[in-house]
Amino acid sequence: MKKVLMIVLPIGLLLVGGIAYLTQAEEDPSGLSRDDRSFLLETADARMMDWAEGNLAAERGSNEKYRVYGRRMMRDQDKLMKELKSLAERKKLVLPDEISEDKQEGLSSLKKVSGETFDRRFRRMIIKDHKRDIRLFKKASESTDAEIREFAKQHLSLLEQHLEQARALNE
Repeated sequence: MKKVLMIVLPIGLLLVGGIAYLTQAEEDPSGLSRDDRSFLLETADARMMDWAEGNLAAERGSNEKYRVYGRRMMRDQDKLMKELKSLAERKKLVLPDEISEDKQEGLSSLKKVSGETFDRRFRRMIIKDHKRDIRLFKKASESTDAEIREFAKQHLSLLEQHLEQARALNE
């Protein structure tokens, strides 16, 4: 029995120590809460997606309203992304360089259509995206991190404007 304990105990301690080390190594160096980290990462993904959608609308919109809206989206998303990158850098958080796979699928389906079908699908997607973003920004505007809270509050009205403008595209 002693021999078994002398073999099992050190192995068990090594396993526990290794798990603790791996858990510690996976911690985020930014020190952000899970919600704040998630907000910044999701916001970056959404900004890249909105820019790409805007670019498609600027190129493929069947009428000038859609093309103008697309260019506005690209301009506003560029500005917002620049500020987001600066905030993430201060928080020591690395943002993604590419649109997530699930959003990429939506973008791919939008690329396959044109004309009024494109307009309808684009409008539906952008309204859904902005509703999601507004919920995300409202939640982040209550963050305990002052910089994240202010960033969310500062940009919430822009997202609300984009939503209203998207809704008006059919008028």
